[in-house]
Amino acid sequence: MIPPPDAPEIDAPPPRPAVLTMTPTTNDFGSVVINTTSGAASFTVTNTGEATSGSITPVVTGAAAADFTPTNGCTTLAGGGTCVVTVTFRPSSAGVKNANLVVSGSPGGSAMATLIGTGQTPGTLTITPSSLAFGNQVVGTPTASQTFTVMNTGTVATTALTVTKAGTDPADFVKGADTCNGATLAGGASCTVAVTFNPTSAGGKAASFVISAATGGSVNGSVTGTGLNPARLVVTPGFQDFGSITTGTSSGNISFTVTNTGDIATSAITDSFTGTNGGEFSRLSTTCTTLAPNASCTIVVRFTPLTVGAKSANLTVVATTGGTANAALIGQAVAPGNLAISPTPFAFADTTVGQISTTQVFTVTNTGGSATGALGTALGGTDPSQFTVVAGSNGCQGVVLAPAGSCTIVLSFSPTTGGAKTATLAVNHTGGSTTAAISGNAIAPAQFTLTPASRDFGSVVTTTTSAPQPFTLQNIGGQTSGAPSFAINGANASEFSVNVTGCAGTLAPNASCTVQVTFSPATAGAKSATLDVTGTGGPVSSALSGNGITNAALTVNPSIINFPLTLIGTSAGVESFTVTNGGSVNTGNLTVMIIGAAAGDYTQTNDCTDGGGPGVDFLTPGAQCVVTVTFTPTAPGPRSATVQISGAPGGTVGTAVNGTALPKLEILAPVPVTYPINNYTFPNSIVDPNADPALRRVVDITLRNNSAAAVDITETPSFGTGLNGPDFAVVTDGCGTNLAAGATCTYRVAYTPESVGTHMGSVIFTSSVAGTFATARQNLTGTANANTLSISDLDATPTAHDFGSRAVGSSSASRMFRVTNLSNEPTGVLAVDLTGAGFQIEMNNCSGLVLAGNASCDIFVVFTPTTQTSQMGTLTVRTSQGSPVLGGTVVATLSGTGTAPVALAAPTALNWGPLFAGDTNVANTDEVVVITNSNDIQTTLTFTLTDDSLPATQFSLVAAATNPCGATLAAGASCNQGIRLTPALPVGTRTGNLLVTSSVGNNTSNVSLIGSVVSTLSLVTAPTAFTDQLVNTSASQTLTVRNDSLQTVTGFTITAGAAPYFILNNTCISLAPGATCTFDLQFSPTNAPASFPRTLLIEGGSTGSASASVTGNSITAANVTVTPAARAFGSELVGQNGATQSFTFTNLGQQTSGVMAVALDSTTNFSIQSNTCTTTLAFNASCVVTVRFNPTVAGSPTASLTGTATPGGAPSAALSGVAIPAG
Repeated sequence: MIPPPDAPEIDAPPPRPAVLTMTPTTNDFGSVVINTTSGAASFTVTNTGEATSGSITPVVTGAAAADFTPTNGCTTLAGGGTCVVTVTFRPSSAGVKNANLVVSGSPGGSAMATLIGTGQTPGTLTITPSSLAFGNQVVGTPTASQTFTVMNTGTVATTALTVTKAGTDPADFVKGADTCNGATLAGGASCTVAVTFNPTSAGGKAASFVISAATGGSVNGSVTGTGLNPARLVVTPGFQDFGSITTGTSSGNISFTVTNTGDIATSAITDSFTGTNGGEFSRLSTTCTTLAPNASCTIVVRFTPLTVGAKSANLTVVATTGGTANAALIGQAVAPGNLAISPTPFAFADTTVGQISTTQVFTVTNTGGSATGALGTALGGTDPSQFTVVAGSNGCQGVVLAPAGSCTIVLSFSPTTGGAKTATLAVNHTGGSTTAAISGNAIAPAQFTLTPASRDFGSVVTTTTSAPQPFTLQNIGGQTSGAPSFAINGANASEFSVNVTGCAGTLAPNASCTVQVTFSPATAGAKSATLDVTGTGGPVSSALSGNGITNAALTVNPSIINFPLTLIGTSAGVESFTVTNGGSVNTGNLTVMIIGAAAGDYTQTNDCTDGGGPGVDFLTPGAQCVVTVTFTPTAPGPRSATVQISGAPGGTVGTAVNGTALPKLEILAPVPVTYPINNYTFPNSIVDPNADPALRRVVDITLRNNSAAAVDITETPSFGTGLNGPDFAVVTDGCGTNLAAGATCTYRVAYTPESVGTHMGSVIFTSSVAGTFATARQNLTGTANANTLSISDLDATPTAHDFGSRAVGSSSASRMFRVTNLSNEPTGVLAVDLTGAGFQIEMNNCSGLVLAGNASCDIFVVFTPTTQTSQMGTLTVRTSQGSPVLGGTVVATLSGTGTAPVALAAPTALNWGPLFAGDTNVANTDEVVVITNSNDIQTTLTFTLTDDSLPATQFSLVAAATNPCGATLAAGASCNQGIRLTPALPVGTRTGNLLVTSSVGNNTSNVSLIGSVVSTLSLVTAPTAFTDQLVNTSASQTLTVRNDSLQTVTGFTITAGAAPYFILNNTCISLAPGATCTFDLQFSPTNAPASFPRTLLIEGGSTGSASASVTGNSITAANVTVTPAARAFGSELVGQNGATQSFTFTNLGQQTSGVMAVALDSTTNFSIQSNTCTTTLAFNASCVVTVRFNPTVAGSPTASLTGTATPGGAPSAALSGVAIPAG
């Protein structure tokens, strides 16, 4: 129906919305091995709607979503459109896996497909057990088999299996039954491999069996075992020679060791002796039963031969498990030996008892047919102790003698008692013994007796000698004695002495003589010694005794007496000392006296001169006496003397007595104090016309009253008269008119000079005490100067200072000038001036200084002369003037003389002369230069050594033996500097220079050095020329080398250049001083003609060489030739003389030939017609021989013409011709 034109328009319906679907809705991936990926499965997504979907996204959900992987091939889908999503399956574990694939879009909705798959385990091989241990197995025997089981623990079948061996020792393990090799194993299935161990050698063995599959992996089964060596017996030694054994005796025991060298134990062991002479060998013992591996046992065997001859057998050792071992045994059976001794019997010559006779050799011989056993020797019989085998002479003891062999024993006769002596010398061995009878006669010797056997000398005063006492010596023996020797020995031998004048010679039997002995004790006490007599007939002794007693000996106590202070003219209290006789005898009469400077001040009383009672003036032993002394001084001061006591005997002793005497009135100060007049000198003073109290000098006089009561004092000064009054004045009088007992007082006096010069005064102090030394006097002296300054030094006068002579350019020691302010007031500012060339101020402590009263300052001046003349200078010190006028000027006049510089070193040249190379004697190699410092100040020395020697330095500085130089040298001193020339090869002149430099004035000296080095060696004779030496022959000369030095030369080398010279028979090894040695110089040319000039060089280490020119020429040997070497004479009728032919002999060698001799070996058909070859032939010289052919028989005759020369040879020419019959 057509709508009406005015009907409204109708809209188209909207498209259907997008709806997603997916096919297939389920997919089973089947079985897939875990961790491997399946093939991809495709899922088609369709938009069943009309509208376009939104973006499409695939997602896997579910329990095993992780094992599935989607790949999105979709974006958006138009209505009705399709796209594909793919999914792969990769299981991570075994079992059924379920998931969902969900695709969704908005719009579009979701579609789902179910995913199914099964994860399977791969084929995996395992092996049990992992190792097989077969333990110990004997080499070459198999074990029982053991089995490896291989299983596939996976769910997937393996590929085909392979079984292989690996490891260190695969050959020792054998594969048996094998169900694995080539098989495949389903999941859970298994197979087996059987293995046996069959070791081929000993030791630990290891290998492995490897089972593998391409799928299923690889497993190893390790196998181990130890191969053991079989038991095996070995006997050592395998061969034993028992040596020669006498029949009927046995050899020594020989041990054989049986060892099991296998690794398993043996079975039971047995042994036996087999072979020709098995019955003559026997087993003594055995420790062999069974043997563990490497264990040993011992079989002891002995050889006991029954008959003479060579013997052999085998020791056979057997074990079922261990085998058989043998040792070869041999031995030699010999007949027994027999001994004889010569000489027998033997009588020694008569011998003195205690002496030893001459020796006698006894020979022991084996007269039997075989060797003896070891010999034993002994002395026996009645008196064996009287005979002695000489030490080291017994050549038989322990010796085995071969048949006809011998040995010796040396005996001596050494009797100990008199009379006839007999004994036997016995020699024995295993086969018997023999003896020799020996005898001797002993003669009694000389024998001394000494009487008395003892003597007591009683008591003798020490240091005196007793009366001599006799001792008788008698020879009671049967022989004349030797001359006796006497000696005193023992604890106090030195206190006895013997006079042997009466016993100087020998004593016949029963003769006697007498000596005298004295006793001289040195100290008190019992003494003992022995008189000893030695010699032929001794020794004998007598005991000596005596008692030393001390002599009378005086002692005093105390030995010093000190009296108290005592006034002159009074007496101190008395003092006593005791005199004692400390000896063992009475003293002589005693005397007592006083000696010494002050003996008159002392008196004594004593009871010593009547010590033993009235009229007895000595002291018995231990007695004492007393001496009393009184001190009454007569002069002041210390007063000493000695009270001396003497006795003979007793000696002289004394007690020193000392006292000090005081004057009654004493001056104590100023010091030093003298009696009875005291003197004092004031310090230098300045004239003081103004009597300024500040400038005066004062002294305090201290006075003491030493008396026991107060005294009246009177002072009497005497001060002289100056310009305006006395030069001294009393300042204070502290003494007054009275001075208490023991009191002191002070009296002060001033020195106030009014004029220049020396002034003198005194003060006399008088006390009221009567007697001497009651007055004291003090003298005073002062010196006044007009100037307040003075200048002086310690080495010269105050105003003239001479520095002496000084080398130009060198400086003197500095001199110190001291400037002193003589006043008590300070000076003004000081100014110092120095004039005069050559004088310099080194240090100035005075310029600009204000010098305090009585103070000083110092100026140091040195003198360095510039010309060789006398030089003058002045040192002036000025001071400003003060008030009062105290200043002034002082001048010191300086002088010195410049002289030419003095050489430091002497001599200025050293010449060593010829020195042997290597000489180390410092007496030859060392020279000394004397270095002198002529300056008056210390100098520093520098030594510079220049050595022109080649090839090496040979001059050196060394310390001199006496007064060696050091780094410095004191003024005016000298020292010695050593210079050494160390002579070394090559020989020649050595030159050098020593420069000595002084730090004072930079003074220098040169010492030229020259020496020569010569060889220690020389050729005694020079070699002569080797002339015309034949090639390939030798000639020699013996040359002598001498050591001309004083030291031994070693380390020789001797050369003569290259061939053809050679050094032979060289004795030059070590050559003492002056000694000679020789060597042969050989000339052996090998080519000619030639000339061979060379240099012969003899070197002795580094100490010497000698050389000489050597010449030689070679020539060729004489060589004679003949031309022509053959000659045919042609045809000639028999009986006819043919023509002559010439033969020329020439010497082609350079050596002249010997005398020529020419001959035909056949003269039947040839004859010599002329001959000039009758002398020698020089080099290239010739001679001619003519020969004629004169045949005598038809035919073809021949001959030889020979020319002989020695030297030269024997050349020949062959001759031939044809002989034609005549007619």
